[in-house]
Order: sequence, then C-alpha cells, then structure tokens
Amino acid sequence: MGKITQVSIREKSSDLHLDVACSPVLRINGELIKQEDIPPLSIHDIEAVLEQVTTPEQRTQFHKEMELDFAYSFFGLARFRVNALRQRGTTSLAFRVVPFKVQTVDELELPQICKTLIMKKSGLILITGSSGAGKSTTQSAMIDYLNENTMRHIITIEDPIDLSIVIKNA
Repeated sequence: MGKITQVSIREKSSDLHLDVACSPVLRINGELIKQEDIPPLSIHDIEAVLEQVTTPEQRTQFHKEMELDFAYSFFGLARFRVNALRQRGTTSLAFRVVPFKVQTVDELELPQICKTLIMKKSGLILITGSSGAGKSTTQSAMIDYLNENTMRHIITIEDPIDLSIVIKNA
C-alpha cells in the first residue's frame, strides 16, 4: 500500500482507485492513468488494504452497509478521503488526496473575482462541478484568503469535509 500511495503523491494525482483484477489507477489532471508497472490486484490485496486503513468498527459498518466513507492519514506523507464500496461482489477503494497545505487563490491561478466575491459582506457562493474538478480546493483557497484579510463568521456545507481551514482571526 505504501508504494502506490507514494507514487500517487509523487505524480500529484488527485485520486487513487483500487479495483480487483485491475492495476491501480491514478487520476492526474482529470485523466485516469492505469499503473501498468503494478500487477492487477487480487481480492486478497484489496481486502488487506481495507484491513490496513480501517478500524474494526469501520469494517463492521462497511460489511453492514456495503459502503464506507472515512479519512485516513499516512504519517508524514499525505491525508486521504477514502470511499470503500462493494460492486459486482468485490470491494473497490477510492483514495482522494487531501493536501496538508491549502493553496492560495494565486497559486491555483483562479480568477481574481474569487477574492472580490469572498470579501463581500453578505451573499451566497456556490462552487459546483464534477468529482475531482477542484470544488473543495477552490473553496479552501477563498476561505483562506478571507481569513488572511478580515474577521468574519463562515459557514460551509460539505459532505464529506475534504479540507479543514484554521480560522486565524477568530
């Protein structure tokens, strides 16, 4: 498990997908890239990974509901949001990389209007898009900009929460 997560981080992938009878797949810039140099995973491989990254309580919930969303950290390497699900009689795992550091609006090369919008005293900002499009990353950058420039109450609605923002001016 450690090798493929290191490859995922090194290649700056947003997601790592593990399915039975397939080599691991990385999502890089929205494109799914099969890791041909890693042999296809067996049922045993997937179950071993699930065992490694979950608690006994989480495994009980997974076997009851056939799906589980949770967070997992590899100390010093990365944090992941993980989805485990049963499909076609086998377990599949999807690891979404959750960066330790929030990127800025400028680092992400977002439109400068994002800074203007987040500084408004009232209103509602909806950030929408497909999976892996950068919704949580954009939201985090905008909230971080707000935190650096003013003191406000901030309410976000996310499920699951991807990135936690430390409120510096509270």
